[in-house]
This record gives sequence, structure tokens and C-alpha cells, in this order.
Amino acid sequence: VRVGVKERGAKGQMVCDNGMELLKELQRDTWLPEYNSELIRQVVDEVIELFNDIESVLDVSEPEDLPQEEVCQIVGQHTCIERNKRCLLAYIKYRADELLKLRWE
Repeated sequence: VRVGVKERGAKGQMVCDNGMELLKELQRDTWLPEYNSELIRQVVDEVIELFNDIESVLDVSEPEDLPQEEVCQIVGQHTCIERNKRCLLAYIKYRADELLKLRWE
């Protein structure tokens, strides 16, 4: 059984760290920071990797036949996917709102 939350990269980053880093970046800056396409790409790649992990587990057997450990793994990975998507959407919405404010000033 693979572990749902695993270390990533040389920095020892955990799943969802990049998504949270996008939001912390917005919080740290007093002005709208430069669009961080590299970090966004990393978050999207992580979502794709997590989805592929889930899909590979479900391709092997029927969901009803999975051991409890793998069900927990899938739920954890799916939760990470949802969290990363929420972080991306929050990042994009904040930037869009700030740009709209600037436009009307």
C-alpha cells in the first residue's frame, strides 16, 4: 500500500504545500505579486499525479474489494486534490479582484 501523504522534492515538501505557498505569497506582499506560473504548474502537476495514483489503484480492483488502507489512501489523496484546487481558485480570484479594483480606481 502506498502512503497517501508522501514527501515531495529535495525540500521535503508535503502534499498541498505548493498550493498553500501560493496563498502565503499573496499574504506576504503589500502589492499584487508577480503571477507565479511556475508554482501554479507545480500545483497542477501534483493534482495530476494524485489523480493518476487514485486511478491506478481503482484500475486494479473494484472499489468494493479494496482493503480499508487503500480506501483511506484514496480519500486522503482526493482531499489533497480538492484542497489544491481550492488554493488555485482562491489565488486566481484574489488576483482578479485586485485587478478589477485597480481598473476602477
